[in-house]
Amino acid sequence: MVRDSPDEEFRKDWQEFVKGFLPRKFTRYSQEDTRDGPQGYAKEVVEAIEKNDSFLFIDAIADRSSNYASDQKYTSYKEAVKEFAKEWEKPDDVIRGMSEHSYFQDDFDEIYEEREEDNWWILVEGLNLLVWNTENQFSFGWVESERDVKTEMELNPDLAKFYRMSGLTEKQFEELVANGYDYDVQGFIGEIVDASVLLQQMAGMIPSMTWKNRGGEKIVAFHNGLNGSGYFLPTTHTKVGLDPAKKMEVDFGSYSLGDVYGGVDWTWR
Repeated sequence: MVRDSPDEEFRKDWQEFVKGFLPRKFTRYSQEDTRDGPQGYAKEVVEAIEKNDSFLFIDAIADRSSNYASDQKYTSYKEAVKEFAKEWEKPDDVIRGMSEHSYFQDDFDEIYEEREEDNWWILVEGLNLLVWNTENQFSFGWVESERDVKTEMELNPDLAKFYRMSGLTEKQFEELVANGYDYDVQGFIGEIVDASVLLQQMAGMIPSMTWKNRGGEKIVAFHNGLNGSGYFLPTTHTKVGLDPAKKMEVDFGSYSLGDVYGGVDWTWR
């Protein structure tokens, strides 16, 4: 029977030590990494959502944090070598000898990367955005004179359709029209959603049924982005949902509905 060389035995001892040294599973980011809040990532998140590509954000975070992740891994490697060397008669000689061969760090990196979870979504938890599918957005044209709701719906079948989709009561819809239906008005039905949850769903990390049953606050709104005006009402009754597989828009930036109201329910800048 062929016996392993001393070097091969030593390397196997190192590999077994690393497996016990590292946790079975650990995350790349902790709550300490989120202390400045998620707003600094808002523009990247909005771009990823509106282009229907969560990996625009995921890859951007990977690029931004590559040095941080590498430093964490290398620091952990150096600590492992130090602890492993203590098990031998001459620790300093062990450390010096291991530094002369890159395969010891390669072994460590392989095990480390298998066990590390890149929990990028924690960086944007609590970043609540108002998002809607473009198929749930209507352009009602130029509205110059105020009319009652019934007349408006008779003149514009799309407005009547929007009312049926909205889930609002007749009184609520009258309020919405009275306060927001003027000039070059757009109507949409959206949802306030945590960016971290939406991006995970877009990346295929959340089952479709879990997503459909999540609940969430819906927003029915009229908005004129040309001059920054509008009105909105929340509702839980509309059956119109947010489908991440379809084209989406986000209420974000100057002249957005959130900008009009300076709201705190969702992030708009």
